[in-house]
Amino acid sequence: MSIRIKENYYKVVWRWYLAPIRLNQIDKKYSKQCWRGCQEIGTYIHMWWSCKYVQKFWENVFKEIKGITKTEIIGTPEIALLSFMDNIQISKELKELIANLVTAARLLKAKKWKGREELLNM
Repeated sequence: MSIRIKENYYKVVWRWYLAPIRLNQIDKKYSKQCWRGCQEIGTYIHMWWSCKYVQKFWENVFKEIKGITKTEIIGTPEIALLSFMDNIQISKELKELIANLVTAARLLKAKKWKGREELLNM
């Protein structure tokens, strides 16, 4: 596994990316609201998974994975954020391919951490 992929994985797991609610706890000048304009509280899981704009991104990612692998994978935060697929009955090679595809999407999502328009155009 490359250093860049490991780094992204650790940053996601250890909450290196600061969500709006955490920034607000550090300094009250920052709003708790999601940066993408959905008007919900920007918690860590909201910013990575449950925001309606992020959900569209992940839906597209899993649709592309289905097109590439010809395998129906139900998108979950465990798969998208942690590449955790122990309960899915597919070959080891296919799991590795899906993990690489999800990791690429996660790296792209991290690169556009504060953006909404960029996320919707991916």
